[in-house]
Amino acid sequence: MTGRLILDTPSRGTWNMAVDEALMLTAADLGVPTLRFYRWQEPTVSLGYFQKYEERLQHPESLDSVLVRRNSGGGAIVHDKELTYSLTVPTTHPLGKNPCAIYKLMHDALIESLDAIGISAELNTEPVAELEPKFLCFQRRASNDILFRGNKVCGSAQRKRHQAISQHGSFILNTSPAAPQILGVNELSGESIESEPLINLWTDRLEKRTGISFQPDTLAAFESEQSIAIENGKFSTLKWNQRR
Repeated sequence: MTGRLILDTPSRGTWNMAVDEALMLTAADLGVPTLRFYRWQEPTVSLGYFQKYEERLQHPESLDSVLVRRNSGGGAIVHDKELTYSLTVPTTHPLGKNPCAIYKLMHDALIESLDAIGISAELNTEPVAELEPKFLCFQRRASNDILFRGNKVCGSAQRKRHQAISQHGSFILNTSPAAPQILGVNELSGESIESEPLINLWTDRLEKRTGISFQPDTLAAFESEQSIAIENGKFSTLKWNQRR
């Protein structure tokens, strides 16, 4: 089996969200999974789909950051010094038969990758109900979150639409000045993990677990055009970002 691997340069938050949606819209027609890694050109707050816009006032450190609302639920994330991934799978693909298993697949592969460089992370096994009202996603604890030394360092969220499953997640490499409460793996470990070697390890572990060979690719012209339309018509608009 084959899949697509897209490595994007740091981009604005509205574009990052639009590309993930465009990949979900085209997944069923393409018929193969797309694994995408991306980063952020400036600190960006992404509100969870169900969060109220006014809730961002609960976090003064990020008030100067740009904001976008995600398609997926959960708490707000301050995207900055992190590695973000998305995995988009057609529901007709073997991976798409069990959406819940995709959470564990991605996180287990990351834990194996970290272990290979001497970082012993683990899956959180039980949600912590009393942390659920926290504004920031990384102050919460859900099942299958990745913890390192008691700190959440990776969390993911999922959306199913258009005969496709789109899961995206954030792995915190370094603490952002816009979210000083959230410690990155490099601060916690005293190491200096870089994005590119980690991407290689993570992709390799995923390939071994799934039997999928992820081939380097870029957005097709029609996907880029669709991303532009989605960004301009949705993620860049006050109607979307302040809808709640």
